[in-house]
Amino acid sequence: MCLFIRWSIGILVSLLVGHYATRNFRDLRNKHIRNVCKYNEALQKQDEQSINSDLLPLVTGLIERTFFTLVIAFDVSGGAVAMMGWLGAKMAINWNRQPGESPVNRAFSMTALQAGIVSLMFSLVGGLICRW
Repeated sequence: MCLFIRWSIGILVSLLVGHYATRNFRDLRNKHIRNVCKYNEALQKQDEQSINSDLLPLVTGLIERTFFTLVIAFDVSGGAVAMMGWLGAKMAINWNRQPGESPVNRAFSMTALQAGIVSLMFSLVGGLICRW
């Protein structure tokens, strides 16, 4: 019974708490960026696109937290290296931006990296709860 409770709490921390904490972190950072930067047409278009594609980050976060929770819980060697590699791969997608793009886009990319780290932190904590 203790094993079931421990795994339930670990999965709950990783998936549920991790989702809401990461989402709130991302939303607060994006709100701060929008308050600092003045609105322009490109930013408004980006806002419309992010509203339309809000499901993709949700699914990506759920999958990565599930995977890395299990990696940590089962004490797979190289788990921390895999986490950093995953973040690198996610960020490499954003490195192909056009040279003339707004610096605001770089701020949003940094927010994505920071939110990824917050998400992986909850995977780590959830996995450790499962393991102990």
